[in-house]
Amino acid sequence: MITDAQFLEQDAQILDIFKEEAIDENSIFSQADQVSVSEIESEDLRRIERIVERAKFTLVMEHSLSFLFKTIGSGISELATAAVGVAKSASPNSAANKQPIIKDDKTDCSNSR
Repeated sequence: MITDAQFLEQDAQILDIFKEEAIDENSIFSQADQVSVSEIESEDLRRIERIVERAKFTLVMEHSLSFLFKTIGSGISELATAAVGVAKSASPNSAANKQPIIKDDKTDCSNSR
């Protein structure tokens, strides 16, 4: 087991290592930040703009087609279901169209006198 003094000494050494790495990374980042937009060629900017426009167009088309198929697809599905329902109810063999014939002697309207 290590003593508190040894622990604090090792902890300070570890912190010193990370401080040196942080200083090195900051100098690298500061050099990268010095690149300005003017150094980027106009052709590169046009190319980036074309890529962004193509991505926007693709995204809009994808969502538009998805919306179109979902709305038209559900509408056609409902119309087909309604047509099948109408065809079933209009068929001559349908049990719904067959009404039982009830003969009731009391409702006979013939002149039997």
